[in-house]
Amino acid sequence: MENQTNTTEQTETPAQRFNVELAFEIKRNYARQTNKAEVRNISLTGALVKTEQPLKLSEKIHVFLSVSGRTRKVVATVVWVGDKGAGLQFQPFNNRDLQIVDDIIYYATEKSSSNKDLLESILSKVA
Repeated sequence: MENQTNTTEQTETPAQRFNVELAFEIKRNYARQTNKAEVRNISLTGALVKTEQPLKLSEKIHVFLSVSGRTRKVVATVVWVGDKGAGLQFQPFNNRDLQIVDDIIYYATEKSSSNKDLLESILSKVA
């Protein structure tokens, strides 16, 4: 039975990742203060973050996600650590947690898409 679970996990397609330039506030379970984490990419299931204070593998943290005046505290687990940062896997508690991640992806990708369209429009008028 255990082999079937491992096989299923290996064949699951990872969630689509979006390159973004964002910052989250994160807090370790035992900490009183939050720290800033630069978000390199994000998906519905997790994010690649870079922090000044290194995160440890399997560490549970709280991620404060904010968009359009809404903030949610979502639990995440550090699933890998490397030179580029740390990989977080979100542990959503309910659909609101998933919705705010989806909204962040939408606003972050639309913002960069709008800036690209504006730049292309300006360049086409200059040319």
